[in-house]
Amino acid sequence: MIHHSQQRQHRHGLFLADAMIGFAITAVLGLVLVTAITQTKRSQERLDETTTATRIARRVMTDLQAGKPAPAKLDDAEVKVSSATGGAAVTGQAWVEVTVNYHGRTATLVGLTPRGGAK
Repeated sequence: MIHHSQQRQHRHGLFLADAMIGFAITAVLGLVLVTAITQTKRSQERLDETTTATRIARRVMTDLQAGKPAPAKLDDAEVKVSSATGGAAVTGQAWVEVTVNYHGRTATLVGLTPRGGAK
């Protein structure tokens, strides 16, 4: 009878150790999952900010091509327009570079606009 009781205690100890190991593995997997989700969210935010900066740069370039003035700020973004060099000369047109900084993300476009700028 004593031998049977000791065997039950030994099995109970193994069950407890197995449960603890299972909980530890589950905790590690949960931590890895939370880290991956957080990283994905941050990457998505960076991508969204870069896309917004590019959209604003396109909008400014379109305004310049229509002869409108470029804003200094647009949708919380800093806009910088400067002359671009290196392009082929086009009569009545000038090469410009539009750089937009939006929440730390930068987008740059180079294009032709009417010479003389805004009307």
